[in-house]
Amino acid sequence: MQGQELTYSVLSRTRNEAAVEVLIAGLDSDLREHRDREHRDLALCTLMRRRKERGPAKLLARWQQLGTADQLLLRTRKIWYEGAVSQALKHRGADTLTVIAAAESLELTKFIPMLVEKAEAGKTEAIERRATTAVLKLAHILGSRARCDRDAPSIRLPALERLYRSLGNISQHGNAPLADAFLVLSLWGDIQFRKAMSEPTPIRKLILERFLESTHIGVLELLAGTIKRRQMDSNITALVRTRSDHAFRSVLLKSITPDPSPVVLKNLADIGMPASCLGDESLLGKINENQIPALLHLYAACGTDSIKTLHLIAAIAEKKTPALNSFILLALTQCAVPKSETIVRAALRIANDEEDVRHNEHARLLQRLIASLDHTDCLITLTRTLSAVSDASSTPCTPHQ
Repeated sequence: MQGQELTYSVLSRTRNEAAVEVLIAGLDSDLREHRDREHRDLALCTLMRRRKERGPAKLLARWQQLGTADQLLLRTRKIWYEGAVSQALKHRGADTLTVIAAAESLELTKFIPMLVEKAEAGKTEAIERRATTAVLKLAHILGSRARCDRDAPSIRLPALERLYRSLGNISQHGNAPLADAFLVLSLWGDIQFRKAMSEPTPIRKLILERFLESTHIGVLELLAGTIKRRQMDSNITALVRTRSDHAFRSVLLKSITPDPSPVVLKNLADIGMPASCLGDESLLGKINENQIPALLHLYAACGTDSIKTLHLIAAIAEKKTPALNSFILLALTQCAVPKSETIVRAALRIANDEEDVRHNEHARLLQRLIASLDHTDCLITLTRTLSAVSDASSTPCTPHQ
């Protein structure tokens, strides 16, 4: 093995360009003969250590023959490969689809502007479709990192500016998915996004349409992220309230988090109950358990029916999941208090053992809450919550904001 390593070391340093052909031949031979992974990795790593440009170009020509493991290895040396990809994208050769696939697989986000050009006016429809797919994927990578405080503005902002110009020309190229790419790449504070939303133009109309109709996770994340802003756009909050799909509900609950800020809670109360989260306790069968705390915060902040909100809380308490206890207690203290007459009538039905108790939602709620209180702290919290009934007026209390 020592002799083999010495051979590869010499091949990595020699100025003789024939070394590139030797290493490429070694890769091709390994591919045909299915040799062990270690030998192939040595050949590829040696090729990547060479500083001349012939190696990347040779590999790019063989992109379709490279396996997933090869591509992952190449991803560790993106800069080494960028020159070959850039040159290939500038020329309208027959290998354009291959080059686009390589740029996408290696996550070469700096080439988004060049890929947008291909998506707008590629030599063929296949190139336009493939370039559009690559733009969306690469934009999602940059946008997701930016929303997680790992922004790379030197790469993201030029790409965003190019996509903004593309929005202005959309009537010419007709590639609507590029509008999704613009949103996926945007943050609320970006100049380009603010310009797009500032005036009632066809661009803003298109963006609002994509906010309403797109299922791309990046678009949904940007839309749901409005609940974290101190100032909200009324057009956007209307969309948050209107969207009713499962995908948006999942992203919205993730944005609320188990520990929402006062700004988020105030915004939720101002927006009102989103259509995607209607359904009360029936939602528990449609969401993950880790989304339950956010759902409790949402219903406590903007639930309009205190009885249904308390039924939801009772259903969660019946799960007897210790990790949810603190969220249940908090929701009990924050949700609206039912009318005093409602609680009294429910208690009388239970005391009189009336047959229709199970069919009366108020009496059934009181039974569920009592049955679920098997912890002292829960009992104290419910006692304090319901004791407010004695001071309640004939109208319901407003939800806590």
